[in-house]
Amino acid sequence: PEAQVHTFGDGALRRTLATHTVPGPGGAQPLLHGPVPPACAEFQPAGDALRSAVREATAAFAAAMDAAVPLREGPLLRSAGGHRFESVADVVGGGEHLEHFHAYEGGGRAAGRETVDFHTDQGLFIAFLPGLMQEGGRLDAAAGFSVELRDGSRVQAELAVDDLVFMLGDGVEQFVNSRVRGAPL
Repeated sequence: PEAQVHTFGDGALRRTLATHTVPGPGGAQPLLHGPVPPACAEFQPAGDALRSAVREATAAFAAAMDAAVPLREGPLLRSAGGHRFESVADVVGGGEHLEHFHAYEGGGRAAGRETVDFHTDQGLFIAFLPGLMQEGGRLDAAAGFSVELRDGSRVQAELAVDDLVFMLGDGVEQFVNSRVRGAPL
């Protein structure tokens, strides 16, 4: 399969395999299509298992958000067709999930620039695994993932190789915070 390739301004190269999971029948769409090279054939079962684990954790995270964040009456949001989503769990269960596997090489801090500028993702939240660096047969979480705090300061996130990180996106501001009883997220 052909990976999508993007070169960033700092010279970093990103290769991406992308797929998605749709609600209802059909569910998780295949990651690989057509003739599959041997290296990719080895990746397929691991990728499928990872996608399944992330899907389960995402449903649990959405349920935890619903339990922790008291919302006012009425739907959290409505689709263009008028379908009501009463909770974060409804949105997660009824939404399409984009799934990307990225591999980066070059650029970044080695080039004296950031590869990806600070930004806020548009969805309710994103679930991701930390970038990994492989050296001498050992995997380590890659340094370089920073977050911006409310006061504007930036700190390095300390991530382990087996962490699954949930980061709130702009959708929380748009759809959740306007309906929270009490302090917003």
